[in-house]
Amino acid sequence: MRFKSGKIGIAAGIAIAVAVASWAVQKRADIVAKRNAEALGRISALAFDGKFETAIDGMYRYLQTQKSTAGLQSLDEKAFADVDERTLNNAMAAATDAYLPARSVMESGLVFVERGGFGDGLSVTVLKDGAGTFYIAYRGSDDVRDVQSDLQIINGDLPDQFATAQSVYEDFRQRYPDAKIVLTGHSLGASLAQLVAAKNPETAAYTCAPVGTGNIVKREKELSDTGNVYNLLVKGDAFSNALAQTGHSKLVEIKTAFDMDFATNHHVQNGYNNLLQLLGDMGFRYGTYLWDPAYKGLDDYIWEYLFRKKQS
Repeated sequence: MRFKSGKIGIAAGIAIAVAVASWAVQKRADIVAKRNAEALGRISALAFDGKFETAIDGMYRYLQTQKSTAGLQSLDEKAFADVDERTLNNAMAAATDAYLPARSVMESGLVFVERGGFGDGLSVTVLKDGAGTFYIAYRGSDDVRDVQSDLQIINGDLPDQFATAQSVYEDFRQRYPDAKIVLTGHSLGASLAQLVAAKNPETAAYTCAPVGTGNIVKREKELSDTGNVYNLLVKGDAFSNALAQTGHSKLVEIKTAFDMDFATNHHVQNGYNNLLQLLGDMGFRYGTYLWDPAYKGLDDYIWEYLFRKKQS
C-alpha cells in the first residue's frame, strides 16, 4: 500500500510540475503578446500623427526583434525555371513604376494604361508590355494610410486594402475578359498582389519583397496557395524574410556599384544619390562596392583587358 501511495505521490508531483511549467510558458506568451501589441500600437499612433517614415522604421525594427526567418521557408528557386524572364522583369519594372509619376512611367519601357487612387490610401497602376500583357501594380507603402494595412498583415489579419485591391482586379478583368493579366507590387503592394492571386488562381503574381501573407492565406477560407505566386525576397530584409510567405520564393541581393567617375562627375553623383534615395524609399537594404581606383572607369578596365589579351 505504501508502494502505491509512493507512486501516486510521484505522479502528483509530476502533474504539478507540468502544470507549473505550462503556466509559466503561457504567462511568458501572454507577456510577449502584450509587448508586441503595445509596440504595434505605438507604430499605429505614429502613423496617426502623420509620422510615416518613423512608423515604417518602427515596423522594420519590430520585425527584426522577432528574429524570425519564416519567409525563407518558401525558398524554391527550381520553381522559377519555368518562369518567363521577360514577364518577371516587366513585373519588377511595373512594381517600381507604381511609385513614380505618370510621366516617368511612360519613359520606363512599359505602356502606361491607367492609374487609380482610393480613399484607403491604395494606389494602383496598370501597364502593358509589347506582347499585350497587362500588369496590375499595387503601390507599396507611401502614405500614412498604408501603415494600417501593413500592421494588419504583420498581426496576421486580412488588410483593409485587400477589398479595394480585389475590386480593382475584378473591374479590370470584367473590362478586358480575354486579357493576360499579371499581378505585381513591392512591399505592401506585393502582399496585396499575393492575396489577390490567392483569391484568383487563374492569374499569376510576381512580387518584390512582400510582407509575408502565408499565415493569412492558410487561415482565410476564400484564399488558397495554388502555386501561382512567385516572390523575390531581399537577403537580410526583415520585411520580406520575417513572416511566412505564400507561393514560391527566390532570394536576391541588391548591390550598388560605381566607378571612379563618381569622384569628379556630378551627373554620376546625382544619379547615384537618386538611386540610393529610391532604394531607401522602397525599403531596400543595400551594399555599396567601390571600383578599383587604378582605373578611371569601367571602359578603361575593359580596354586594358583586351589590350593584354591581344598582346598574349
